[in-house]
Amino acid sequence: MSHYQTDLYLITCLTNLHAGSGDENYGIVDKTVQRDPASSMPVIHASSLKGAMREFIEGLHPPDQSNGNWITDPLVKHIFGTHPKEKNPGTQNASEQGHYRF
Repeated sequence: MSHYQTDLYLITCLTNLHAGSGDENYGIVDKTVQRDPASSMPVIHASSLKGAMREFIEGLHPPDQSNGNWITDPLVKHIFGTHPKEKNPGTQNASEQGHYRF
């Protein structure tokens, strides 16, 4: 049986935040806010949070782009998996899943 550690974090916005749902409504607001379908409360979907965190961490641990290749830093790859731009020559599946779930 596998043992998983779960941590819960509270996120506080220090600046304005608009996590858009991607839906067009052509009204006063350009993009509607992501909402929980059960409660209609505003949420930040895991994919949005994961993308923002990956971008921040890649700023601290940038990928190696020398020789025209995109090579993800090992720490970033462990947490998030391979970057879509990264190509692993000689393998059938170029993408690798990260070890963390959001």
